[in-house]
Parts: sequence; C-alpha cells; structure tokens
Amino acid sequence: MYAMRVFFIQFLLEDTANFAIPNEQFDFFLLVFSLVLIAAAGNIINDYFDVKADRVNKPDRLIISKYIKRRWAIVIHWGFNFIAFTIACYLSWEHQTFMYVFIHLVYINLLWVYSTSLKRKFFIGNLTIAALTGFIPVFVSLYFLNVFHFGYTDKSWYDVIANAISDYLSFNPSEEQLGKLILNFGLGMGLFAFLSNLAREIVKDMEDVQGDLLLKARTLPIALGYEKTKWIVVSILGATILIFLYFIFSPDWLPRVDKWLIFAPITVALFAQLIAGVILLSSSPKKYKWVNRLLKASMFFGLSTPIYIVILHAL
Repeated sequence: MYAMRVFFIQFLLEDTANFAIPNEQFDFFLLVFSLVLIAAAGNIINDYFDVKADRVNKPDRLIISKYIKRRWAIVIHWGFNFIAFTIACYLSWEHQTFMYVFIHLVYINLLWVYSTSLKRKFFIGNLTIAALTGFIPVFVSLYFLNVFHFGYTDKSWYDVIANAISDYLSFNPSEEQLGKLILNFGLGMGLFAFLSNLAREIVKDMEDVQGDLLLKARTLPIALGYEKTKWIVVSILGATILIFLYFIFSPDWLPRVDKWLIFAPITVALFAQLIAGVILLSSSPKKYKWVNRLLKASMFFGLSTPIYIVILHAL
C-alpha cells in the first residue's frame, strides 16, 4: 500500500503543493493500519479454527493453545476488528463517503466466514483469499480518487470500478486522464496480486493435505488429486505470465521508454512464476515448499514495481 502511495505522490503528483489535503498522510496511515489489524485478526481466527490441522501441518509454528489461550485469541480477534472498524467510521465521516465502512465490513465478515467454513469448501476459499488480497491495490487507488477528487464523485466509486474493468484493455498510460491512470494502475497491481496469490493458496493446500483431512476439508488436492491440481496451478501461472507479457509488449504502453527497464520487477516476477511452474510439475510433494517460496518472491518483486518506477524516474 505504501509502495503505491510513493508511486502516486512522487511520480504522478510531482507538484504535491497542488494536492495538499489536511491530515491526508495521517488518514492514509490509519487506512493501512486498519487493514493490517483486519489481516491480523483474520490470521488469528483462522488459526483458532485450525488448531487440530496445524498440529499436523506446522507443529513448530503453533501459537494458539500453545502460547495463547483460545478464549484470549477470540478477545484479541474482536479487539483488532473493533479498532479497525472504528478507524473506518472515522475515515468515512472525514471524507464523506460510505466506502471505507462498507469495504472494512466486507473484509471482516469474509475473513470470519472463510475461517469457519469457506476454506474447507472446494476452491471457493482460495478464490476468497485471493480476491481480498487482489483488492488491496484497488482500494489504494479508490482512496486517492476519493481524497483528491480525480474526476470521480464519492457516490459512484463502485461504478468507477465497473467502468474501468470494461475498458481496461484499452487503457493508455500516456493519456492525460490522471484519475483513470490511478485506478487502472491499481487494477493492474490487483490483478497480479489476485492471480499470484490464488496459485500460492492452492500450493499451500497441497502442502497441508494431511492436516486438512482431519478437518474433512474438500480442498483442490483432496478432491481432485495432486496431478490435476498441479495443472490448475500451472494454468493460473501461465495466464498471469501471458496477461502481463501482453501489457509489456503492447504498443500502447509507454512507447517512449525502454519497456524492459520499466517492467524489470514484473519480468523477474514472471520468470520466478515460470520456474515455480516447472518445479511443481516435475517434483514430489517435498518440493512444494520451494514452489511456495518462489511464488512469495514473485509477489514481492511484482508488487515492488511502484517504488522501482519512482526510483528509476528519479535517476
């Protein structure tokens, strides 16, 4: 989230004097802090319901029931969510939009439902977590559109997403439509985060089969077997690679600069995903942890693109 902020403020809004908003930096910190609290609460409640499986899948990383009593885990979970929701109420009041309250409520409730039931269902749990991850960059873009009023009204932010998706492939960063650039950049980063995390979530399920069997879960590897699941992951990685290679090679994208220099982090990320796919198809379950690590590294490089572009621009 802060990487995207650096990109928007330092690269797109170079003359920040024209975009000075009282308390804007503090409000952005509160937005990030509130989502970190929700993510932490989601991890806590997920571990709370997964104690039996975690004793098998990751006994060395078991926290709840070993270091923290289960009743205290629930208290901390709701405490974090309460603080995050209070922040959302303040942001919605301060910026005169229901957006922050609505999105925070969606995150809080979906993470609860995911931990209690969705994660044990066929594929829907993977999609839920990937979607929540992928929406974060879009949320940052919506924040900037809302705070700086780049051609979009507060009341139509949900229409903005639908309209941007409908013409996303025609997006041209050389256009002077700053609001559209901000939103589309968030959608691009969000799409990368969604697809990458979807593949990683499925690989995690492949690592955790033994513990998930105790919970009677119907994850992809349990329902379909390892081989079919491998090809699903490879298909997702292949789609990610093809989509972002399209943007790199598209003639409408940054025609006056060296594209390979600009998109170096994404290129490294796609190469890491290619290697992960090859290892996944040719290895035993003992190597799934390496595939997971490669996909984590891929996400790190891909989502570091905003800061990289700012540094490159400064040089």
